[in-house]
Amino acid sequence: MSVLQKLNDYIVEATEQALKVVEEGSAILMSGGMDSPQESNNDGTDDFDRNTDANTQDHSDFSGDIPEDYFEQGSPLNGLADNVLSDVMKNQAAPTSTWDNIEAFKSAITWSEPFILSLIAFHVLIILCTILATKRGGMVSRFSVMGSIFIVVRSAEKLNDYGSENWERFASQNYFDGRGVFVSLMVSAPLLFVSAAMLIAILREATTLLIDVKTHELKAKAKAQQGGKRGKKTKKQD
Repeated sequence: MSVLQKLNDYIVEATEQALKVVEEGSAILMSGGMDSPQESNNDGTDDFDRNTDANTQDHSDFSGDIPEDYFEQGSPLNGLADNVLSDVMKNQAAPTSTWDNIEAFKSAITWSEPFILSLIAFHVLIILCTILATKRGGMVSRFSVMGSIFIVVRSAEKLNDYGSENWERFASQNYFDGRGVFVSLMVSAPLLFVSAAMLIAILREATTLLIDVKTHELKAKAKAQQGGKRGKKTKKQD
């Protein structure tokens, strides 16, 4: 059950209780005022006059003065919203595991807004450039991509400050908190993952080249040794 549903249930329950109190008070007042006419219809006009005089005397006893602290007490419903919210927050379970934190983070982001879609498209473009640089490009293109990633990650703090001040221009809510959680997870982390994958690919390629060079050296040595043995054999035959 969500927080809004719990809040709605508390408000409905409190409203029903307040209505019951009002209905009971109205019933008491109406029963006191309606007893005299009912008895007058049964007993005649004399009883009606006597009851009317008694009611007039009862009303005359009321001086009309209202206690000074009557309005200071306030409504019994004052602070109801605060109490309801505090109870809801107490009953609301906080994320306890890593998966719960991930689900809470996912639910807090509006994935369909243009800002988030543009950010995802930027990461897709970086991944495509990384793949092309790794498969077909040379060292210049690879280091260009890695340099671009380094610049963006190094500027993450400034990007977070700028987003915190100008988020209304491009986002529906303020994703940029003081700790930079959104920028770290949505900007820096994917770029660091891409750069790590590129480094692994470069190291793998370097090891492959090193193995190829060593194999060629060993083959060349083997051929040289075989050539030397054949030369010795021809000299001996001569």
